[in-house]
Amino acid sequence: MLAFQVLGITASGPVPYNLMAEMGGEVIMRGYYRGRYRDNSFAAMQAEYRWLPFPFSKRFGAALFASYGNVGENLYNLSETSWKWGAEEV
Repeated sequence: MLAFQVLGITASGPVPYNLMAEMGGEVIMRGYYRGRYRDNSFAAMQAEYRWLPFPFSKRFGAALFASYGNVGENLYNLSETSWKWGAEEV
């Protein structure tokens, strides 16, 4: 099974720190702890590949996640800094 996910969040004006868009966590951008990077805008994409079940077992499977994302002051400034990538195998 192959799945894709795209997520974008943006806010304008003065945003309190605890309400800023945050990158990382267990849903998208795995490999970064939740809130590792914060700013007014966030964009990320993620792909997931699952092997269910393994050819040699009826009980076990695996998943591979790869993600690519960035935070910035607004959506137009996302490309000014280097984008981050993350990967995880479970």
